[in-house]
Amino acid sequence: MGMNWILPGLLLIVLLVVASCRNEARCEDIQEQADRDDCFLERARNSQSIEPCNLIGGELVKESCLAEQWVLEGKGEGCSSLRTAAREFCIAKIAVAEGNLSRCNLVNSTYWSDICNKGVSLSKNTTQGCIKVAHEKEREDCFRKVGIATNDWYACTYIKNDSTHDVCITKIALSTENESVCEETRNVVLGDACIYKIAKGKNDVRICDLISFFEIKKDCRNKVGAGDNKSLLDNSTGSL
Repeated sequence: MGMNWILPGLLLIVLLVVASCRNEARCEDIQEQADRDDCFLERARNSQSIEPCNLIGGELVKESCLAEQWVLEGKGEGCSSLRTAAREFCIAKIAVAEGNLSRCNLVNSTYWSDICNKGVSLSKNTTQGCIKVAHEKEREDCFRKVGIATNDWYACTYIKNDSTHDVCITKIALSTENESVCEETRNVVLGDACIYKIAKGKNDVRICDLISFFEIKKDCRNKVGAGDNKSLLDNSTGSL
């Protein structure tokens, strides 16, 4: 009975080995250059080896293959020698991996320059690259994320969108329990709500004096000193 499953098992292994050998040799036998190049590209990706890239005939596919492998290996020396769009990808990805902002200056296209500068800024928690991001939404997202990660409220001031700016400010204010930062919001009510929450957290009624709106200030003074955790802002502003 043992032989009944051993022989089919051996046959299956032999077939898999043969199929593997055929697949390995298939690229060289393909007549169409585009298909042959794609085959070598996949071989390079699967083996994470640069050798198959050198067998590719088309310049763009070949350079894309080389760029992918250099990025995987962390070798950026050859990126600048590339002549196709793969050059930008290669430089940007290596720069992000190294955390090297100066390398981003070698990128010409706006798309990859933005990816490079934002990527390095986020990995290094610095706003230096954020300012170089051309796309406004991506630039402001860069300042927001770095600001919140480093508790640097000044980074939020570079954000034009009022809502995004105020979220950035209040998150940092609450994280640092710094009521004076709440005053940097552009929406006064959100700033007051931020101050109110910190006053409750610190149980310090004196902080309520920083609130602009009289009714909110009055509620803060009445509730904080009494230890009441529910304010008139709870239903109007949501959780900050």
